[in-house]
Amino acid sequence: MGIRSFVCSPSALLLACTALAAPSHGQNRALFLDGSPGGVDVPGSPSLDVQTAFTLEGWHKFESGGPIVLRKDGFDRGPYWLQATSVWTDVLVNWWHNHQAGSSCNQGNSTAVPGPWTHVAASFDGTTVNLYRNGVLVNSCALQQPESQPSIPVHIGWGDSVYGGLSYQRGWIDEVRIWNVARTQQQIVEAMSTTIDSALAPSYPGLVACWNFEGNANDSTGVNNGAAFGTAVFLAAHDIPYPDCNGNGMLDALEISAGTGADCDGDGRLDSCQIAADATLDLNSNAVLDECECLSSIYCIGAPNSVGPGARGDYTGTVSVGLNNLTLLCTGLPPSTNGLFYFGPSQAQVAFGNGYRCVSGSVVRTGIVQASPTGNASKAVNNGVFPFAGLISPGSTWNFQFWYRNVAAGGAGFNLSDGLSVRFCP
Repeated sequence: MGIRSFVCSPSALLLACTALAAPSHGQNRALFLDGSPGGVDVPGSPSLDVQTAFTLEGWHKFESGGPIVLRKDGFDRGPYWLQATSVWTDVLVNWWHNHQAGSSCNQGNSTAVPGPWTHVAASFDGTTVNLYRNGVLVNSCALQQPESQPSIPVHIGWGDSVYGGLSYQRGWIDEVRIWNVARTQQQIVEAMSTTIDSALAPSYPGLVACWNFEGNANDSTGVNNGAAFGTAVFLAAHDIPYPDCNGNGMLDALEISAGTGADCDGDGRLDSCQIAADATLDLNSNAVLDECECLSSIYCIGAPNSVGPGARGDYTGTVSVGLNNLTLLCTGLPPSTNGLFYFGPSQAQVAFGNGYRCVSGSVVRTGIVQASPTGNASKAVNNGVFPFAGLISPGSTWNFQFWYRNVAAGGAGFNLSDGLSVRFCP
């Protein structure tokens, strides 16, 4: 691989992992595929027939085509696959002819768009698989154990099955590894930026194959050598990025895992680096991504009604999508009057009825609510139920208002509360 090495004691805290050597740039080669028939073929063997536990991992720079890091598959059987694009990771086991069996776990949107070098890994302990991107846990799922198929080959960068057909990609692949143990997050992070060559391979228990592609498809363990075919070539690669965006000598994934670096949106990138690259992600300049902040404010003060200075918007609970315990409130209403909450993406202040319409854009109504005898109305915001489903998400901002009957006030016979603006957080 030719990139920075790290040495960590297996029993050490994540923070103890520090860079010990400078990067050896310019030496690394990687497998390059141009989208036409080509890839690496590794003959089947008992050591590659992992079942009760495994870890599949590799570096991948996807451009187009079949998003395949590795597949153990044949004409009508696929014991295990690891696939990825720039924004998606997927592991499958027991994918048979015509998709008749199997289970899978994935994260992200499978849209095939080009992206940067990304490290992907799937660690399976016999019942549960954990998916990692750049060392950050992104999903966990129950998974079947792969069926025993020792004769089926492993394909790197391409696939061969009845269900998926022959599949090739354009992109780069490097440091592909198969283990017969479930590697921990710390173990994955500690080794993902280290070249495991033939000298180091014996010191890694459970490693059954490691292909570094330094000019060939040989396995560092010496057991599962592969062969390139078609247009597959081994080229000098742009350096696989050392994931230390703030340059403090510690892997970003380690900082995030240890809690010393914030990643509030869970994308594997330090929030501080995202903000440094794009100041519009933190408009209030408080060093927190705006999409992760729970913020609310009152705007567009409502007009007086028949019982006082006017109806006021408020809420109880939190504006966290994850907690999902937000309840909208409106106080200062005529006793037992009927009305409804509604919301939209934009703000306004336009004379309407006996008050002001404070919400604009594509407005969504929530249904009739009757105020209590003391003039209070409420509505729970369940982000999984109509009309909120699909709209309330982390980083989204919505503006709420209450419309109500106010016949005693004369005029139009209805009034509106002030406006409540909410930016939801995770």
